Amino acid sequence: MKLELVADYQCGCGEGPLWHPDEKCVYWLDLENGRMFRYDPANGRHEQVYRGETIGGFTIQDDGALLCFMAHGAIKAWRDGVLTTLVEEIPEERSTTFNDVIADPRGRVFCGTLPTKERLGRLYRLDVDGSLNVMAQGIGCSNGMGFSPERNTMYYTDSEVREVYRFDYDEETGELRNRRIFARLRAEEGLPDGMTVDAEGCI
Repeated sequence: MKLELVADYQCGCGEGPLWHPDEKCVYWLDLENGRMFRYDPANGRHEQVYRGETIGGFTIQDDGALLCFMAHGAIKAWRDGVLTTLVEEIPEERSTTFNDVIADPRGRVFCGTLPTKERLGRLYRLDVDGSLNVMAQGIGCSNGMGFSPERNTMYYTDSEVREVYRFDYDEETGELRNRRIFARLRAEEGLPDGMTVDAEGCI
């Protein structure tokens, strides 16, 4: 495996690269500066496509729009430079922001929030009918998520305590059960952050 530099926008915090299957492009974020970029590997072109309110994570909808999870618990759809508000705010998340999200195989989105001065972060599940459910609480820094190839396990990262959790996941209902520690990193090993799960089930 060889790393190749394809774009350098000097991001304050580069986050969340995601492949857009319709456009055949990669989108990613600069979390600190409220920017989003796009890269086309077929021709090597890349560009900044958005600058504005901070986006903590995004998924891709069936119609190709990006579903953006933002500050104050806002959820907005982005298409061709235009943001459309779907959820104005989550009152309990007014003083914080979403950080890292993932769509499950049925179109639900698991979305985590950062802690506030009053309490620790949470993991929500946004269902396809627009309802939000709290799936986990007491999270130091909600981060990377992934599903096993068998779709019966979800992994979830709390960067603050350097732990990666493993849940039993029910694809039919979207429920998470039996949270336990999958990996705990020592300080010298670094901080667990983003995540992907490959076809062999390796993280």
